[in-house]
Formats: sequence, structure tokens, C-alpha cells
Amino acid sequence: MSKFSFIPENGSIFEYLYANKCVSAVLSMTTRVRKFTIPTLYIALCMTTTSAHAGDQYGTISYVIARSDGLTYFILSGTHNSRPACASSTDWVIVNENSDFGKRQFAMLMAAKAQGINIYVQGKNSCTRWPDSEDVDTVTLFPN
Repeated sequence: MSKFSFIPENGSIFEYLYANKCVSAVLSMTTRVRKFTIPTLYIALCMTTTSAHAGDQYGTISYVIARSDGLTYFILSGTHNSRPACASSTDWVIVNENSDFGKRQFAMLMAAKAQGINIYVQGKNSCTRWPDSEDVDTVTLFPN
């Protein structure tokens, strides 16, 4: 895992900035101020604000709960970083367990739990599905 959770381990900082439209905005900026100062400041701000957007966590699954009303949530070992203000709990919630995406996330969680595989979860910086638990955006499996 990268030292900075917002930079993909197998990607570069430029791929990250390009994907988040930071580089294109910097390249399109025209200013009479020194060319180095403004782009550097803008890139730093993009990296700072993007990294604070949502929570993330790396670890093994402690438990997975699938309730009769469809709500599916889980908790990981390790620290839930950069939680949004609404997430007073360290639980993670699958936003739409009936969607194909939600079903794939649930299948990945079950496989990881059964095999004791580490996972990395990134959140959406929201608690729409359950008021005190962060919504899951992505789940990544890491073989041991």
C-alpha cells in the first residue's frame, strides 16, 4: 500500500492528478505570477482536499452482517481513517445490496472473510444507507 492512501500503489502521482482533473486544470491556468508557484499550490490543494474526501481502511474482516431488511454492513480490523462526521461507528455499509455492484462487493467480502484475506476499503464520505456508518465506494482484495 502506498504511503499516501490517495495515490494508487501501482500508479503514479500524475495518473492520480489526471484522473482527478487536477493536471488539466493546472495546465489550463494562465497567470502573470511565477509559473511554478500557482500550479504547485493548486496541485497541493487538489491532493489535500481529495485525500480528505472519504474514509479508508485496510485489514481483515472481523464480521459481516446481512439483515432481513437488506442492510449489509461489516467491520474490519485496523483503523478507519478520515471518517466523515456522520460516521460515528467504524462499520462500513454496502450502499445498494440489490445492485450488481453491491452483490459483487458482498461476494468479495464473503470470500475475504472465508479465506482470511486482507482488504482495502474506500468510502464515499457519506452515510446515506445507515446514519452512523460510512457508505462503501470500493473494496480491494489483497492476497496474503
